[in-house]
Amino acid sequence: MVPDFLIQSGLASQVRFHGKRFAWFVSDVTRKDWDWLLNSCVYGNLFPTASEEEMASLREMGKRWKQYEKEGKWVYEQHAFWCTGFTFWDLHSEAPDLFLHLSKSDLVIFKGDLNHRKLTYDCHAPASTPFDEAIGPMASAAGAPRVCSLRTIKSDVVVGLESNAMADKLDKEEPGWKISGKYAVVLLSEGRPGEKVKFA
Repeated sequence: MVPDFLIQSGLASQVRFHGKRFAWFVSDVTRKDWDWLLNSCVYGNLFPTASEEEMASLREMGKRWKQYEKEGKWVYEQHAFWCTGFTFWDLHSEAPDLFLHLSKSDLVIFKGDLNHRKLTYDCHAPASTPFDEAIGPMASAAGAPRVCSLRTIKSDVVVGLESNAMADKLDKEEPGWKISGKYAVVLLSEGRPGEKVKFA
């Protein structure tokens, strides 16, 4: 798991997980889910057919994760904004406290198709539209953090490709490629870290 690697390798001293106050979509994590996962790794029987050696490894990992949480290396947070109908273009104006909080991060990673769609205002744009342009204030506002989007493509919104040619080719050769879940993108915006955050 990437957050575990980041702490173990020393690449990060803290990882903050942004969960939901309630399950907004099926894959969302609430505080109850978070606690259940950590406790199940240590005390539960998540995998009934696992060997004792595998279960020992799982328990060891769970103990390490709970220690990260105890030491403040892993922090679970919830903000009401994540369960609203606003896109992330609106984060700066609708949840300035959250934007300011995120601006202090070295990197903000958004995972999943829905988060990607909210980043890009869920608007159809040419596939070659630069990611920075597609995410608007999350890249252009003063103090905007570095943003990485990890996304399996499952909807029509596709941006950040070098040219439209790849998308055009796939449109012809593989109709429905944008909803197949066969393709993925990893996109990065450098943002404007270090600049003083300004609100209107």
